[in-house]
This record gives sequence, structure tokens and C-alpha cells, in this order.
Amino acid sequence: CALWFVPVFNPDGNDELHSANRATQNGPQPVGKRANSQGLDLNRDFMKAESPEVRALLGLFQRIDPHLFMDLHTTNGSAHGYQLTYAPSLSTSLDPRLDAFVHERFIPAVRETMAKQYGYRVFDYGNFDRTDGGDPKSWTTYDHKPRCVFNYFGLRNRISMLSEAYSYLPFRDRALATRAFVLANLAELVRRKDELLKLCAAADRTLLAGQGKLGHASRLTDPVRGEVLVGKVERGAGRRLLATDVSRPVTMDVRVRFRATEQLAHPRAWAVVGASELVRQTLQLHGVEVVRLIEPIDVKVERFEIAGRSKARMSYQGHRETRLTGRLVAGTARLPAGAWIVPATQRTARVAAVLLEGHSEDSLACWNFFDRVLADDTAGYPVLRVMEVPAWKTERLPADGAVPVHAPYRLIRAQPPAGALRVKVVCVKPGERRGDPDFGRGVRWRGRELLWSAGEQQSSSLVGLLGALGQALKQRQPVVLVPGPRVTNAELLNACSELDKAGVRQILLQREPE
Repeated sequence: CALWFVPVFNPDGNDELHSANRATQNGPQPVGKRANSQGLDLNRDFMKAESPEVRALLGLFQRIDPHLFMDLHTTNGSAHGYQLTYAPSLSTSLDPRLDAFVHERFIPAVRETMAKQYGYRVFDYGNFDRTDGGDPKSWTTYDHKPRCVFNYFGLRNRISMLSEAYSYLPFRDRALATRAFVLANLAELVRRKDELLKLCAAADRTLLAGQGKLGHASRLTDPVRGEVLVGKVERGAGRRLLATDVSRPVTMDVRVRFRATEQLAHPRAWAVVGASELVRQTLQLHGVEVVRLIEPIDVKVERFEIAGRSKARMSYQGHRETRLTGRLVAGTARLPAGAWIVPATQRTARVAAVLLEGHSEDSLACWNFFDRVLADDTAGYPVLRVMEVPAWKTERLPADGAVPVHAPYRLIRAQPPAGALRVKVVCVKPGERRGDPDFGRGVRWRGRELLWSAGEQQSSSLVGLLGALGQALKQRQPVVLVPGPRVTNAELLNACSELDKAGVRQILLQREPE
């Protein structure tokens, strides 16, 4: 099989070394941070896709379409007796045949290989309930929402596997356990490749025939009584916890899967009316086909009639999550010219359904993409379920290489517009990162130097360059930022903010080949 590796998915967070990071983990010392330079948890970004790292990985998914995706982590949770825990996609909107294959044939074979060939104890990912010092009463998995990449990937009609090495083991032991788990998965993948290829193709055909379903109102499955190994840890230096060889089986409630209490059949298409351009761009980032309606047309639809809306009091990943309740109401609607049409007869229809449906548990509405529309109580939910596809006239909307960074900033891969002002920034002296456990203060440097240039004008700061450009800056729109290879995302975002303050209304980012 062909193997593709993303060795460091979060380079900025990985380089943010500090002894206070993951202090209970058993080495190495120091380690980086979970968040990227935007302060985003990348493994919660796979619906809204706001980080450049996630966008790059989504692009790779579309390019190579892997049949197995492995997400390799180190867990820092309960003290259990396993070298590694794992989870396949836990989404409740998966193809049922692929889901059954993973749980009934693929995982049992991998577990057997891990035990017999490599001598490792592995179990479904989860954590014990909190106890008062006695034995735990239950072992429960984490979440089914596709904001997490291992859950998301299953929506693409392929299989995924989360790997969580036990953080209280020494670093070398964690690496060896992870290596064995990857090899066991690959061996089973190759052994069952014909079966898996047929299942993936059948799952694709189901969606191309418009027969997909969205699972919602999801709940943990009923508990199953089973034995789970309870481990013991010892205190090391500082806050470090060290695994011991002591573990014992305890019978308890085990819940490691979710079920949808309701299923919603996909419509023939979704029509998006009145939403921002960012919605279309995000759909296309996921590889979802979007077409534009050329002429107005009357169609049979189902509307999501909102009965209740609540917004989280606390911000999470830069958003206050929105929860909608409501029901579907059948009727007709006149779709205006320019409406975006998302056919449900495409291979990424499960992804589209989770992004667009009002009943979805991790939709774009949840991540505030529809807040502007929903602020008008008379406007209604901006996505209509088209139940019959008429003889409408549409035009394709090819992906234009533009990826939203943070409006009005875009990353472009093509040639910049004529007349654009190119602002280059290179790192002439890397300097050293200063240890700072408070990520909110941003990355701090000692002895770092950047050089900003536009034409013949140069400056050691962007503010200085803007002052030198003067009136010419306002006369030459847009501005294209061209960063060198050692310029960080945080520095680019700060530059975008300064350009925004200077009155630049369109800011583009373009990477030069290294």
C-alpha cells in the first residue's frame, strides 16, 4: 500500500516548548502546546476548517483519497492498564456496512495482532468515571462529533483510527507501542484490501444514488458489562506521573459507541440562500460540489423551522456554539438566481449533510456561520432541503484556489490580481523563542529580525513599511503578503491586522516555493 505521513501536523504548537506543558506526561521534557499559533485546537477544527493546517490536510484528503487515516496522539487521562487505547470513527452518520466491518472484523483482528505478535494490551479509548477512591464504576468514550478528525474522516466513506499512547509510560515505550499499532493496522488493511475496496465503493454508490442518511439526537449506547484494566501510577519529579506494572481487571459499565436516536434521509439537494461567501468556500474546502442557480425557480422543499436557539455563554475555539431545535415543514419555495445548490448525489454528501442540516449536531450553524442570517427572526434557516430536482439551470463553481483565513484575508495559489501591491517578508535572523507558559500572550522572541519590502521600499517592521509607502498603499489594492519559509502564522495574522487598520480592504497571502 502507499503510505503518506504528516509528521508534525501542528508545527507552531510543537515548537512552543515549555516545561509547564503537559506536566504530568512522562517525558520528553520539554514539549510543545496543543494549540496552533491562532490559539486553535486543530483536532476540533474539522468542521469549521479555520486553520491553515486543517485546510492543508483536507486538501490532501481530496488529492489522495486514503482508505485508512490514522490520527496518532498521546492521551493524558485515566490511569488504566493499557499501553495504548484507540477509537474508530464514532460518528452516527456513517455507512452502516463500513461501520460494521470496522467493529466486527477489522478492530478484533488488530487487537489480536497487538497481543500475540507485539505483546501489547490495547482497549477502546475512554476514561474512568470520577471515584471517591474506590474502584471506578464505568469506562466511557469521548465524543462522536466530526469536529474531531477521526470522527470526520468516516463521513468520507473511508475508515479511520485514533491512537492514544498512554502518557504515563516513558516516551520510548509510547513510540514503540504506537509503531506496533500502526503496523498492525496496515497489515490488516493489506490483508483485507479487496473487502475494504468493495465496501468503500458500495458506500460511494449509495451516496451517488442519493440514499444517504444523517444521524442526529445521538446518545451513548447502553452500557455493556465488561472487564477494564485499572492501572496504578506513581509520582515522579514535579507533577510527572509514572506508569507502573501494576494493573488489575475490574468489571464495570463500558460505553464506547454512540447511536443516533433519529435518522434523516438526505434530500435531493440542499439550497443555500442568503448566507455568506464563507459558507460556499468552506463547503468547497471539504470537497463538496457547489453549483450556482442561474435563473429563479419554484421547487418543493422542506424548511427547518426553528423552535429554539441557544448560544453558549463561554467562547470555545473562538466561537460561542449555537444549538438549534426545530422541525421540518414541507412546502414550496422560489429559489432566487445566485442561490447555491449542493447536490446530495455526491460522494461527500455525508459531510455536506452534517455541515448544512438544521438537525445536525456539528453544523456550520453551530459554529456561527449563519449568525448574520439568523439575527433576522423573519429570515428563517438559510438552508432548504430540495425534495425534487427540477429542470433548473445551474453553473459550476470551481474551487478558485482561494481559502479564507479570516475575512477579509485569503490564501491564493494562482497569480495575484493585476496591480496588486506585493509585500514580501523574510526572516533574516531567527532568534530564540522565549519560554512563556501563557499562550494567550502570544509567541515572544529574543533577537528575531524580519525584513519587510515592497518594490524598492524596505523596513524592519511592517508599520515602518506602511509609513514609507504612504499614499501609494491606498491606491494599489489589493495587498498580497508573500512570506518566506520561516515566517510564522502568528506573524502573518498580526500583519493582516495591521494592514486592516491601515485601510486595506482585500488582503491576500501567497506562499513562494521554498
